[in-house]
Amino acid sequence: MGICIDCKGKRIVTCPECGGTGNRYYVAVLDIWESDCSACFGSGTISCPACESRPLGSGVARPPAAWTPPPAPPGL
Repeated sequence: MGICIDCKGKRIVTCPECGGTGNRYYVAVLDIWESDCSACFGSGTISCPACESRPLGSGVARPPAAWTPPPAPPGL
């Protein structure tokens, strides 16, 4: 398991909807409206889709349970 090639391990990428500006422009016939991007909510970045498909710790082996029940006594 290596570093993600999309985000270089930062777990965020540039928003593809707004190109990283955080704004979207709507051009009507004579008006230009600016608003926050609906994908990144104005931040210009989103979570890396490649990293979200494999959550943190998915490549880490889990240790066995700390407590195991004792064996049954003989004769029962």
